Amino acid sequence: MRNKFELNKTHGKATGKPKLHDPNFQNVSMILSYNSHRDRINELGVTRFAKDTGQTLETFYSLDHYGSPDEGTRHNKSKKNAEVKHKVDKIHPHLQEQLWMLPHKDTNNHPGKLSLCIGLPVMIKANEATECNVTNGAEAIVVGWASKPLTGDKRMLEVVFVKLTAAPTPVKLDGLPENAVPIAAQSMKIPCLMPNGHALTIHRTQVALIPNFAMTDFSSQGRTRPYNVVDLQNFKNHQSVYNCLSHV
Repeated sequence: MRNKFELNKTHGKATGKPKLHDPNFQNVSMILSYNSHRDRINELGVTRFAKDTGQTLETFYSLDHYGSPDEGTRHNKSKKNAEVKHKVDKIHPHLQEQLWMLPHKDTNNHPGKLSLCIGLPVMIKANEATECNVTNGAEAIVVGWASKPLTGDKRMLEVVFVKLTAAPTPVKLDGLPENAVPIAAQSMKIPCLMPNGHALTIHRTQVALIPNFAMTDFSSQGRTRPYNVVDLQNFKNHQSVYNCLSHV
């Protein structure tokens, strides 16, 4: 059997050669090195996906409040990143806006703001139910959600229904299609790295999902991908390059 990428001898040109505009590549999560690059590509990908599918994005916000003063962040003890402590539980509105706008890399991948539409590729960022393949790093698409009011003009998610796209075994829950699972909002204590370098511990109620138009080489480990899009520019060593190219 001829390889589908070999030259078409009749027409004198290659046939079946992959193109970036091929639909099979359009929503494949790109593997790259830096979390900051991942977050920016995901931000652009969400807007592009909604436009391509003719949908309007709905944006949801987290419910945040301070942790207790003794719940300091222990991952960095330098003065620049010293933990800011507070005696009150309520977060000032100006600071709250900053917390919502932080990139996912600075909130331990628990977003303050999450924009969704049907079919959007997402990645689960917590071990919700390992027996149902709902694990940290699992890939899925959004199939629905339920929300409630947060403030006068903002809403927060109660649950997001997603369909797993690479589950190792089929999942069937009562009342849901095959491989469809609920991801409920949970309250988690998270460290937030503020733009001024200070670390701030808060309790955040949010659904543990992020968009999935890009992932880091670390997150990609152990995956098999029929279409493998990789940006090799900033990888630190040959082991990372080999790991990413071996997913095909």
